[in-house]
Amino acid sequence: MQMHVLRGMRHQAAGLAAEDIARLEEARQGVHDLEQRLQEVQRDLSQARVHEETVARMTRSSGQLLAALDRQLQQRLANDVSLASDAATGSDGGTEPAASTKEAVRSFLLQRNEATAKEIAEHVRQVHPDLHTNAPYQTLSRLAKKGLLERPRESVYRLSGDWAIPESR
Repeated sequence: MQMHVLRGMRHQAAGLAAEDIARLEEARQGVHDLEQRLQEVQRDLSQARVHEETVARMTRSSGQLLAALDRQLQQRLANDVSLASDAATGSDGGTEPAASTKEAVRSFLLQRNEATAKEIAEHVRQVHPDLHTNAPYQTLSRLAKKGLLERPRESVYRLSGDWAIPESR
């Protein structure tokens, strides 16, 4: 082969090699860019997983709190219904109306003028032995709030207003 043909082929091969080197550099840069994006995505994915776990724990905690509050509300409602029922009925399930407890308090205080809460409760329990233990005390509190009873001293009650006037029969 002649020298000028060989030189021409070498020149063409050098051009092809230069193009291949440029393409190789582009491919390497593409791989490098993709590796960086992959690292960023992996970092973002890791942060998202940590955030997901944090939110999942918060969700479990708020769910547990909600369930505990629901249980407490149900217990309170059951206790309130039970107390209201016990105040109006005896502990053995009797159906003594609250009005008769109120009248027992009034008649006792009409005779005595004033008495301690304990004395009144003992009298009410003698008249209505089937009442719940706290019913007389609850009745005293309600009557005092309504203004039918006065408290001249702590734990001492007396009738007030029109309620202190004996009914004429």
